[in-house]
Amino acid sequence: MNRERWSLLDLFEMGDAAASLLAAHRTGLLGALLAGHDRPEGFAAALGLDARATRLVLNILWAYGAVGLDGERFGASAELARLHRDHPGAVGIDLDLFDHTAEFLRSGAPLLRVRVDGSDSERDDSFAQIAPRLGPLYQPAAHELALLLAADLGSDHAAARVLDVGAGSGVWGLALLEVLPGARLTAVELPQVAQLLRRRVASRGDAERVEVIAGGYFDVALPDGAFDVVVLGNVLHLEPPPRARRLVQLAAAALRPGGALVVIDSLARHPYEMERHRALYALSLAMRTCAGRTYSAAELAEWACGAGLSYPERRPLASAPPHIDAVTSRRRGGAHRDADGAAEVAHTEQEGNRP
Repeated sequence: MNRERWSLLDLFEMGDAAASLLAAHRTGLLGALLAGHDRPEGFAAALGLDARATRLVLNILWAYGAVGLDGERFGASAELARLHRDHPGAVGIDLDLFDHTAEFLRSGAPLLRVRVDGSDSERDDSFAQIAPRLGPLYQPAAHELALLLAADLGSDHAAARVLDVGAGSGVWGLALLEVLPGARLTAVELPQVAQLLRRRVASRGDAERVEVIAGGYFDVALPDGAFDVVVLGNVLHLEPPPRARRLVQLAAAALRPGGALVVIDSLARHPYEMERHRALYALSLAMRTCAGRTYSAAELAEWACGAGLSYPERRPLASAPPHIDAVTSRRRGGAHRDADGAAEVAHTEQEGNRP
């Protein structure tokens, strides 16, 4: 069993540091640090905190790189400022989720204020804030994946038609346009996010090559068998199993024979998630959704083969975040799962259940 080893003392030491960071967030100290520099006594007076306690907490945050010192004045470190600027939802969202963990343990209920799998309108509001931050996070992996897909398609498909379902920032589909000069992209997104994507496309000079369709991915009518590539980038985990399966079916139907479905998501290792980054992501996802979950490779393979696609192939991406997987599956001639596909699914179920 491959398992990342941490000592129990490491866990307690990190707990002290995390508690200090959370306390700074709760009391407004973190926001004040991000806004500017001051002495501990100045922060304490402005926020109604104990001066000695403030200094001790700032010492901990300095030791872990969250704050920096300019003479005797503390302020957010460059790393914290960059994380706050670039992280989806900013650092406050993660700290709010950390604060919610005990309640989640009692009730299993998500933190509704940061829920991302509500109605289409609620999702649109959430992802209009998150999507612009997600794009830069996935840009290196998107470029790496685009090069792999371009090699698969070959020169005959330089003018490929690409469909990005739940496109968000458009990072995955737009990366394909960069490596396939004649390709055209159709992107489906909810109205507010679609408007943001149109602006990004226009700023890149790609407006003539991209069609952005505003609407929910279950509501937009798409032509059957029209696309060479269909991308499902970080959307399956937002849906309960019946809707996730249906989304794979809709994507498969939009592919021409031989076309490729590309799924980018965090694939679970059931029944126990032993990899640290995947375990952290699964917990965070559960606290941000009511019905979302991570799916195993076996579940995805069953849906793909059942929708008339080939058995999914993993595409390792060195530049992707550690919890993210990419798999591709090609449309066969008919919507059936053959005996070989069924056997491969059974094999994956055995492999996927190994920690």
